[in-house]
Formats: sequence, C-alpha cells, structure tokens
Amino acid sequence: SDLPRDARVEVTVDTSSKTNQNKQAQATVVLADGTRLAPVTLSYRVLPTFPIAHTVYDFAGSQRSGEATHHYYVNKGLPSGMEWFVNKGGQKQAHGQIERHLGDDISRGVGTTEYTFGAKYSVGRFTNNPRENEKLEHSDRIVHKVFDVTANTTKVTVEQGASLSDTQAQAAVSKATGSEDLPVGTTYEWVDANGAKITPTASTAGIQSLKVKVTLPKSQSENDAPVATQKQPFKIIDVKVNVKPDQPTVTTVRTSKGEMIASTDTSISGTGKPGAVVKVKVADNTIADNVRVDEHGRWELRLNKGLNSNYASTQDQLVPKDKVVVSQSVEGVESSETSVTVGEIGRA
Repeated sequence: SDLPRDARVEVTVDTSSKTNQNKQAQATVVLADGTRLAPVTLSYRVLPTFPIAHTVYDFAGSQRSGEATHHYYVNKGLPSGMEWFVNKGGQKQAHGQIERHLGDDISRGVGTTEYTFGAKYSVGRFTNNPRENEKLEHSDRIVHKVFDVTANTTKVTVEQGASLSDTQAQAAVSKATGSEDLPVGTTYEWVDANGAKITPTASTAGIQSLKVKVTLPKSQSENDAPVATQKQPFKIIDVKVNVKPDQPTVTTVRTSKGEMIASTDTSISGTGKPGAVVKVKVADNTIADNVRVDEHGRWELRLNKGLNSNYASTQDQLVPKDKVVVSQSVEGVESSETSVTVGEIGRA
C-alpha cells in the first residue's frame, strides 16, 4: 500500500564503487509519530560514473585532429547504451559530439565558452525500462578557452652577434587583441622552418626574420585527466628582431692626452657598415642624420663651422664645450653611440 505523506524512509546504500552484481540494504519506514515499521530488504546496483574534462585550451585557427568524444572523459567500465549530450547556455545542442562544438569555437576565434557535457544511462533509478526523463545521467562543466598570439609590435632589440634566449622569444610575441593572458606554464622557444628548437644568433645587422613557437600547457594535471586535456596546442609566429649594427668609428688624431678630433677640423669622417646611415650629434643637437656609408665602408661629413673643444689641458674654457657622438643605422635600427673628444690639438 502507499505510504502516508508524512512518513519517511531510512536507508543507507554504499556507492563507493560500481558493482556488476546487486547489493542489498535494509530500508525502514518511520511514521510521523516515530513508529518504525519492520525493515525491508532492498536490492540495488551502483553504476560507474566517469571523470569529464573540465578545462580545455586551444589556439585560434588550430585544429584538434583525430579526436573523438571519448577523449573528453575517462571510461571506467561504462555500460552500453550511453547517450551523450551537450548543453550550451542552458540549451541542449543538436548532437553530443563535444569535439565538434570545440572545433566551432576554434574557428570563431578567441574567447571562453562553457558547456555541460555528459551522458544518460539506459536505465532509471527504479526501473530498467525508463522513460526519457527517468534515465539516470552524469554530467559536468567543460570550460573551453581559445587564445591567440601575434608578433609583438615592440621588437626585441639585441647587439649583433648575440645569442637569443627563450626569454627574448617570449618578448618577441604578445597576446592578440581580445585574447586572455596565456596560461601559466606556456612555453616560448625559437624554432627553424621545420619547427625544431634552435638557439639563433643575431647575425644580420638591421631587421632579422625569425620564428617563435608558443606552446600551451596541459589544461589538467591530475592522474585521471581525459586525453583531450593532455594535448598541448602550439602556434608558430613569424617575428622580426632588431639587430643593432656595430658602432661606427671616427677618424681621430693620437695625442699625449688620448685620441681626439681637432676643434679646427672642417669635417668628421670614419668607417661604418656599407650602406648604413650615419648620424652626428654635436652638443646634443643632431647636425646630420643622413650621411651614407659608401661601398668601401667610409663616411664623411663636411662641417660649416669649427667645434668648441671639450678638453682643455690647463685652464677653463670661455666657450661651451661641444660633445660629439656618432651612430649608424641599418634598416632603421640604430647602433650604440661612439663618443669623440674634441681638443685644441697642437696647443699646450
């Protein structure tokens, strides 16, 4: 007969592990006045659940090739007849192939999308022939994060001949517009045209073209993490590196006080990289920024007035001292500056 509405049932079942055979438990009906009826033996079976991927990382425009729905959960002896489903925004989707939904996210570009992913069993809690709404189910949330990276508009600048580090590889790229910060554990490395790791040398003065490989970390680290979370998507970005040319030289005269140029000189000359553009500053003012180094590596700038000595051996000067510095640029990348002493050569 039916139980009174104010009665309750006390029963303890062991769900710590799945069972292939029925288990038994004692159920007791307790009436509203506290009367306990004779216990009844219940038979029950524990169905297995399954760990589901809760976070997945990808790069925009990449592909998750060779994946299937079972890569997004761990099968711990699931029964046959499971019906997989995906919900998004509270709405059941047309199919339960979660990998296809994530592929659509990748095509759309950067962003975070949340899904509920799971499956219905072929049985109900109290019947082996349930209606659809009576079927047992297990599900969990999947958060899909799609990132993107691009070449950093602020180029890495290094001296010619320097070896480039992984830290500089990271500085050579930046997150793309709209992308979240890349997760902790992302790695950055220089690679060749085949994607193999290299340690490049900044061999070419000016702008040098290189490649940076950016690899996302595994999205989950626990032992029973689904296969899909163990993939590490990567992207290879073409970047430009500024390689500073060597400093230009300036022709000087050796004196007892060191190398100098004369305050009475009518020109300044020296050597540089053929094709480079030399810039000359006097007293912090640029007096020329387009002196071309010729094919023989020589350059010269004619002066329309003399220079004020910035070295006096015996007494203070009555005129301001002229500080002369020279640099050269290749493809817009400027070298370090060469400083020159101006002296009154030949005077005591």
